[in-house]
Amino acid sequence: MAGCDVGLWVSRRRAGSNGGVPTIEVTTDIAASPMAVSDALLDIELAPRWTSGLERLELVEGEAGQPGCVGRAHYVERGRRSILEDRLV
Repeated sequence: MAGCDVGLWVSRRRAGSNGGVPTIEVTTDIAASPMAVSDALLDIELAPRWTSGLERLELVEGEAGQPGCVGRAHYVERGRRSILEDRLV
């Protein structure tokens, strides 16, 4: 695949509903076409097969693969549940 910068993928990890929500931001450059990356990351049906601890992935805002879309990933790791909300920018 031809390489290109896909852009910034910002992740926010939610911790409970206590109002003091920590935010973690991560930037990743991926050597693949934007379409190949969005197809792989946003395949809601297949995501749990290649992501450890992922129970389900849901699109909650926008169109999959388009800037501004928001997805939520529901995880169970070591008996603890967490939700990771991602916005593609």
